[in-house]
Amino acid sequence: MANKSSTKLKPVIALQGDSFLVEERVKDLTLQIEKEAGKDISKQSCSLSETTIESVFVQARTLPFLATAQIFYLSDCHKLKKADLESLQTYLENPASFSFLIFKLNDDDKADAVLKALKTGGAEMIVLEDHQSRSIAGRFIQEKLSRAGKKMDPRALQALDAQWKDAPEMLDTMLERLILFAGSEDVITLRMVEMFEENWAQTDAFKLTDALAAKNTAQALKCLNEIIDENTQDVLSLMGLLHWQFRRLWQAKVMLERGVSQNETFSKCRVSPRQSSFFLRHLKNFTRSQLEKALDGLFDLDWGIKTGRAEGPSALESWVVRVTNF
Repeated sequence: MANKSSTKLKPVIALQGDSFLVEERVKDLTLQIEKEAGKDISKQSCSLSETTIESVFVQARTLPFLATAQIFYLSDCHKLKKADLESLQTYLENPASFSFLIFKLNDDDKADAVLKALKTGGAEMIVLEDHQSRSIAGRFIQEKLSRAGKKMDPRALQALDAQWKDAPEMLDTMLERLILFAGSEDVITLRMVEMFEENWAQTDAFKLTDALAAKNTAQALKCLNEIIDENTQDVLSLMGLLHWQFRRLWQAKVMLERGVSQNETFSKCRVSPRQSSFFLRHLKNFTRSQLEKALDGLFDLDWGIKTGRAEGPSALESWVVRVTNF
């Protein structure tokens, strides 16, 4: 496991873990590279589903004008084919010293062959284990609270940890909403976290999920707009609620497929008795693959809105249309 302190980084890095935490670790790596190579660094993000790995290698061997180094952030690594892996192995034999290639691998990436090629070729392997992930998330929480002029008592932090540990990619959204929910109060308490969760649960999201599960596009869009209007919630807050719902459905689907009893599954997924009939109906109307696509879409949407590449309401409407047409 690489140390992010004074150890000089290798020019090819494999970084694996939860997508949100990977992005946070990428920020650390970028700062370290800037310390080593200077501030005049060229940076590119490349999806290997859209860009060939060979074209990345060609660019990596030529330093841009006036740049002291360059970084390539590479995602969708599971798309690499056998010929791509052979090119990767060739590049690893003599990588450009002024170019840093960061392969971003999520926990659920089916990229065993890529990992093997990177490891065999001597790339720097960074796997975010549970305690390291929590360290990164803890620092992120404290930095965000500090910028907002807030603090969080230990019991509230523990409750928040229980919420985000199954969905770290939504931690930023959850914190943003909690900070607003706290209003003028300086300290976020356990009661605030509990009330925040209760308010989410009281929102008529089951009606929307019902329409999504029934593949009723018109009804789903109507419910979506009603929830936004009636509860005066912004899109990110509503997305957090939808992610919570679909994450529970996915988790239940996985558990039931593994033979876990329905009662134990509902207990683990925190499904109350009054919700059970609705939850079970929703569960039966989605396949595991459809739930995974829905969650991936929400994460991409969340990232797109925060980076200015997607407009909130219209982008969420597009997601609703896709989910109802799986």
